[in-house]
Amino acid sequence: MGARLLLPTFEYGTIDICNPMLQGGTYVAATGDVSPCVNLGHPTPRMMPDGSTIENSGLSFGNINEDSYETIWNNPSWEKFRDEFNNGIVPNACEGCQLLRKSEFHLTEGVETKTADLKSV
Repeated sequence: MGARLLLPTFEYGTIDICNPMLQGGTYVAATGDVSPCVNLGHPTPRMMPDGSTIENSGLSFGNINEDSYETIWNNPSWEKFRDEFNNGIVPNACEGCQLLRKSEFHLTEGVETKTADLKSV
């Protein structure tokens, strides 16, 4: 019996990463607004470790009630957002997010699919 194991290819170098973005995250609010993640889908202030707050105006690339998901996903603004993030450029909208963290390793290639025999693992 085999299992599917998804392993990203990483290389050394401290950068900001966000798991929802690495996983191609999407958040659809009750209003139908589509955002890259839950934090950008809710315009609430972000509390910083020093007790200060950063305003979060939210970020939506479309509304599922008005356009298809494919149209929204291929929105040039969202494509630019994803491309910049994947190239190590953290968008202003993500500044101060608690999901954003430093990593000594970063993704260098897409997720690779491997198959392993569970008995030999």
